[in-house]
This record gives sequence, C-alpha cells and structure tokens, in this order.
Amino acid sequence: MRKIMFIIVLIIFILVGYIILFLLQDGPSPQDYPPNDAPSSAYYLGGTDGGVWVDTIRVNKTRVDYIIYLESGKLVDTCKLIADDKVSLNKKISRVIGYNGKNLIIDK
Repeated sequence: MRKIMFIIVLIIFILVGYIILFLLQDGPSPQDYPPNDAPSSAYYLGGTDGGVWVDTIRVNKTRVDYIIYLESGKLVDTCKLIADDKVSLNKKISRVIGYNGKNLIIDK
C-alpha cells in the first residue's frame, strides 16, 4: 500500500512540475525571428546579453557583404568579408562569431 501511495505522489509531483514549467514559458524568444525591418534571411548573431541581426549577400567568389541590423531592426552597418591567400572565404564565413559595433569578429 505504501509503494502505491509513493508512486501516486511521485506522479502528481512530476505532473505539477511539468504544468508549472509549461505555464512559465514566455513563448518564442525575440531571437527566433528577425524584426520587421530586417529581412527574413537575416540570422541572429549574439548571446543572452544582446546581439545583432546579420544578412549576408555573396557578391562573388572572393567577397561577401554583411548587412548588420540592431535587435530593433534598424540598419546600422555594412561590412565586407574578403578571401585572402591564407583562408578561404567559406572558412572565414564559418568563423564569424560576433559584431563589436565596428567590425565582424572572426574566431581564429
């Protein structure tokens, strides 16, 4: 009898925990979808303390232009990423990890 009661109480606690977690969810994060002023192709680059929306436009085999938008959707900057002899353009693109207000930050 005690085992059955223990199992019932345990199930109730688990169900109440899931219900509370479900009710406390805020819904989609603002980083899930670009703001209205940024194109739908833009992706979020940042962390929990903030970031920017980035849209990339491949100009040719050796150059990519980045258009930077604030979280509000306001256009703030454009940057170029150009291939050099040491690192291919695709490798540079995959290493972009942030934006510091002036330049793209590329992981080494």
